Amino acid sequence: TQSTGSEGIPLVKEICLVGLGWQRQRPHLLVLIEEDLHIYTAFPYCTEDPHGLKVRFSKLDHEVLIKKKKMRGSNKLIEVDSHAHYTPRIRSFSNISGYSGLFICVETPYWFMKPHRNILDYQLLTSF
Repeated sequence: TQSTGSEGIPLVKEICLVGLGWQRQRPHLLVLIEEDLHIYTAFPYCTEDPHGLKVRFSKLDHEVLIKKKKMRGSNKLIEVDSHAHYTPRIRSFSNISGYSGLFICVETPYWFMKPHRNILDYQLLTSF
């Protein structure tokens, strides 16, 4: 079941704009819509219009799966996604062994980093 806005549009749960890469110079926009994570990278864009936006966003493909955590109740599944106290699921970090990036706090957590080759890399956090 998806919760939607008044016009049937899926609700945006979280937005995070963060610089990644060397000296955090590459802006990335992460948007969590329901159970979907959308990642965009910003790049400069020149336009003839002096009042026009000088930046554009390009969507990045990824295979990250976001699922709502469910617990077994009496005879039905109870969703734990509470709106009473919302804890951000997209968290940035910096200078961990020289890396900066994002940690996606979901049922199957992911690390997002942009190492020297300037390609966004993500790793599933697995148990030891």
